[in-house]
Amino acid sequence: MIAAIVSGTLIMTGCAPRGAAAPQPAPNAKAGTSQPAEGDALQESDAPDEGDAPEEGAAEGGSPSATASDGDNLKACADGRCEVRAGAGAKLPVPRKMGVASIRVRSVEPDTVTIVGRYIGNSSSGTCDGSMCESSSSNGEFKVSMGPDSTATQNGLSITVVTVEDGHAVLRLAPA
Repeated sequence: MIAAIVSGTLIMTGCAPRGAAAPQPAPNAKAGTSQPAEGDALQESDAPDEGDAPEEGAAEGGSPSATASDGDNLKACADGRCEVRAGAGAKLPVPRKMGVASIRVRSVEPDTVTIVGRYIGNSSSGTCDGSMCESSSSNGEFKVSMGPDSTATQNGLSITVVTVEDGHAVLRLAPA
């Protein structure tokens, strides 16, 4: 065993019990660091702290039980047709020709999703059909609260809530 005091810190090397192997660096670590090498998957201990915000539309923890054909890829909505899994704060792009600027998921409750957006142009129209479906609009903005199997139409955009589960909703967007 070798012991040294450096700047008031006791450093000991060779302290493993006889016959025990010395600790080895993580197999995916870059030389001289405890970080994974480029291209290596993150290990559980490498996961972001709870205070770190997930990427837009990203699932929090575990595998999603509600599946969407486009998964968490919110950019798939840019053409006006998609089925995505989104949580609160997710922004979904939509084409201008639908008369709606990008929409945002304001909140996801156990049985309700609230979506807000802004109309493009001077005219607006909207409908809401299905379970727990409410819509309102003022000053060029709209707000829609819907339960599963509900559909709202805002100008040329149709938004359907397929399922609501685990703080996320599966949303289907299509031309109205």
